[in-house]
Amino acid sequence: MQVLTPDSEGFNFYWDALVSQSSIPPFYSSEHRKYYEYTSHSLIEDDLSAVVIVDGKVVTGCRLMISQFHGGKSIDYFGMPAPLHIPNSSKNEVRQAANMLSDYLHKKHLKILLRDPSVAFQLSMTASGKNIHRLEELFFRNSSSVNVEFMRVLETSSRDRDATFRLTKSVKLALKTSQIVGLDIQVIDNQSSPGSISSGMSILQTLHRASAGKMTRNQESWNEQKECIGRGHAFLVIGILAGEAMGASYFLLSGPAAYYGVSANNVEHKELSLSHVLVSEAFSYLARKNFERLFIGTQFSDKVREINSKEKAIENFKSLFGGRLQYSLLASRFSS
Repeated sequence: MQVLTPDSEGFNFYWDALVSQSSIPPFYSSEHRKYYEYTSHSLIEDDLSAVVIVDGKVVTGCRLMISQFHGGKSIDYFGMPAPLHIPNSSKNEVRQAANMLSDYLHKKHLKILLRDPSVAFQLSMTASGKNIHRLEELFFRNSSSVNVEFMRVLETSSRDRDATFRLTKSVKLALKTSQIVGLDIQVIDNQSSPGSISSGMSILQTLHRASAGKMTRNQESWNEQKECIGRGHAFLVIGILAGEAMGASYFLLSGPAAYYGVSANNVEHKELSLSHVLVSEAFSYLARKNFERLFIGTQFSDKVREINSKEKAIENFKSLFGGRLQYSLLASRFSS
């Protein structure tokens, strides 16, 4: 039994294995870290991330980073809740591994940090029921709020996809309309040519800028997303009508899972309901490629925090595809 940290050989491999086996959303995998470095502008002071390996297999781990926050400090993951996964198990080896992770974090002064009210934190934990560990209790005890976060997940494996993917009336209508007008759907992945990947990302960026009315993030982040496709860690779905790009959606990949990252549509052709079509095609692509699940996005966020009308509409759209709700507990504290 041993603890591996980001400086240890093999850390990324084992962390990504933990993301895959525990159904942590793919955007937390090491393949996509650089993107969040570009978009968050977080000033990382220390990385407390660690995994515990037992007999060559990863059992538990976390991705905790200390960053500068409004003149103080924050424990999170590039501004997002930092993931902590301790399996809901009473097995001896699991408890020992969790204890080892806890001991390591205490040596990194976690308990002192959490006792300081000026240190903010955001942590995402699997709802572990009766087998809650003292490390999880430590965050609960020092938090100012604990909320439930729901994530909608579509099963894409052959044994589950027929039961999970629901074609609602609006989705069926969008698919029918796309066929009638002759919409061409293209998937761009690591098997596509470098030119096709560059062209596809240029389409997404142009549509995104037109929809937002401005450039919303730096060029480095767009370049990183393009390189992710070439490395096999993402793919694009594009809808083209009469030679003109109507919409594009970008999906992150990690292990057996995908995550619906960003999309943009031609604002002059809203009647096509392109997003319905592009998500449906992404689901079919993942099923053909033997992926297991697609994380489509958060749900019911308005129950725990204030969200704007656009965010609400996006979550309503993502509810149209059926699937299941996966939930986690968010423990947070804002600095005093």
